[in-house]
Amino acid sequence: TPQIRDLGFIVAGDGFWSEVKRERQYELTTPAPDVPLPKVVHRHERYRLELEVLADPLRDVVLVRYRLEGKGLRLYALLAPHLDGSGHGNTAEVQPQGLAAMKARRRVDARATRLGRASAG
Repeated sequence: TPQIRDLGFIVAGDGFWSEVKRERQYELTTPAPDVPLPKVVHRHERYRLELEVLADPLRDVVLVRYRLEGKGLRLYALLAPHLDGSGHGNTAEVQPQGLAAMKARRRVDARATRLGRASAG
């Protein structure tokens, strides 16, 4: 059962922000038809964001490598947990090593390096 409802990104800078999934100019490619390593390049007049997504078939892990081009901009991850197939009773907190979402005995960790600030709730 998926434990995350949605993982999105916000690009923000001084007086500007953009929720990446709301922007409509992007390109999706893969290295080859049978290679599950999608690369998504989002283009905006103020930025270019490149995302490479890798799911680990042996673990409950999704890795996202990114490159953001744009003067004075930062990338923020926006994670919506969906533990046990439901958003009911989920809690989340920001920890020094990343975000953690919890429900009873289940836990989702979002670890990030070089991202901006984080919040839960």
